[in-house]
Amino acid sequence: MRPAIEDGAYNLLAASTALVAALGGTAIYIRDVPAGIVPPYIVLDTIRAQDLNLCPHRMGESLLSAQAITTDGAAAANTLDGLCDTALHNSDPSITGWTSLHCWRQRHLAYREIAADGREYFHAEGEYYLRVTQS
Repeated sequence: MRPAIEDGAYNLLAASTALVAALGGTAIYIRDVPAGIVPPYIVLDTIRAQDLNLCPHRMGESLLSAQAITTDGAAAANTLDGLCDTALHNSDPSITGWTSLHCWRQRHLAYREIAADGREYFHAEGEYYLRVTQS
């Protein structure tokens, strides 16, 4: 379930022309950012995923993180986060083998990180709750 949900969220973000334009390309990664990639970019990751035993039909829920990372300041990170939110909140991601019941933003996180080399990285992250049922 987890990889399929991440792929569904990735496809929604990659289909957002406004987000791709703001990133200067499809700089969206699932968990691992390749070495040497320079911000801005988006990192998708699953915080948790679990089966729901509410009925005989298989269901699941997942909490997914979409994190915008930039060196251009907090406002730039928040703008990217807003574009992610437009693409993901109340969306219907296509998830192989599953039907999306809902995708809702649950929480916003923002912080500044100072790397060992002294560069500042600005993070703005949305957490999205997805409930799915097996197709």
